[in-house]
Order: sequence, then C-alpha cells, then structure tokens
Amino acid sequence: VSLESAPTPTLILMLLSSAPGPLGGGARSLTQDDTFVEVSLTLLKQGVKVPRIIVDARGASMLLVEDFGALTLHGALSDSSGAAIPAAVK
Repeated sequence: VSLESAPTPTLILMLLSSAPGPLGGGARSLTQDDTFVEVSLTLLKQGVKVPRIIVDARGASMLLVEDFGALTLHGALSDSSGAAIPAAVK
C-alpha cells in the first residue's frame, strides 16, 4: 500500500542504532542507520518499491518511513512463486 492510495496513511517511526552496520569497515564505516538508508535508496533507484523515507532524522536516531504492512523483503524473496508480493508493491 502506498501513501497515495491509502485512505489513512500509516507510518512507522524507527528508532535507530548507531552501532556499526553490516557494511562497516574499509574506507566507508557505516552505522546500521546509514546502512538502512543506503540500501533503501539503492533499491529505490533500481525501481524496487520500498517504503519511502518520509523524515530522515538520523541525527536524532530516528526515521519516519512508509508502512508496507507485514510483508518483509526476506518474506517476499523466500516465496519463489511471487504469491507473497501484493500487486501494490510489484
């Protein structure tokens, strides 16, 4: 469900961690916060419908993101038939 078609948009306030992220080390040391935002923006640029980041307040360790419901990326990718992916996010 996207914000444009939802009768009452729902948002999620994510409280972030400044702990080192999975992409840490090397020339770019990223926090978990930065990793989430970077992966989200990369997927979006590739045309993958991901929850939009409405407010980026990483300085306060928070993000306000669009709510896609119970569907997770892992769950959608684990279902090889594609049946778990609703038409709204295809």
